[in-house]
Amino acid sequence: MRAADDINLNGTKYSGWSTHDLLVRYAPHNGALEGFTVDFKVGNMFDRHYQDNLASQPEPGRNFGLTVAKTF
Repeated sequence: MRAADDINLNGTKYSGWSTHDLLVRYAPHNGALEGFTVDFKVGNMFDRHYQDNLASQPEPGRNFGLTVAKTF
């Protein structure tokens, strides 16, 4: 989870926000896939429209990521 509180800057109020992310990791410890790690991530799960305080552009909506890594 990421979050920011409401702030008041030079008389302008900026609303707080929160987002939720999900990470699923598969990392077998033996067998043919030993040493591999597979991560699947969903960022901003609920597709919240928000902008970091003092940022010039809104943050991305829901996004997905898949990472495969091998340790030798």
